[in-house]
Amino acid sequence: MSDAQKVAEQKFAEYDTNSNGTLSFSEIKCIVKELGKPVTDEEVDNLLTQMDLNSNGNVTKAEFVAFWTKNFP
Repeated sequence: MSDAQKVAEQKFAEYDTNSNGTLSFSEIKCIVKELGKPVTDEEVDNLLTQMDLNSNGNVTKAEFVAFWTKNFP
């Protein structure tokens, strides 16, 4: 497992606040804010759409790790 994958899994666990195995809109917004980026709800929605490969409205751990490692190698 690469360092980027480890970080992604740690971030996922940290922000999956309800421990349901997925990240919601509000949980993703918290991650982006932590990265120091001011973001609008529309931008978070676009980001969610990019990550949510199965289009169910939430981001699974696998989807998040894939997105993270692609964008933050």
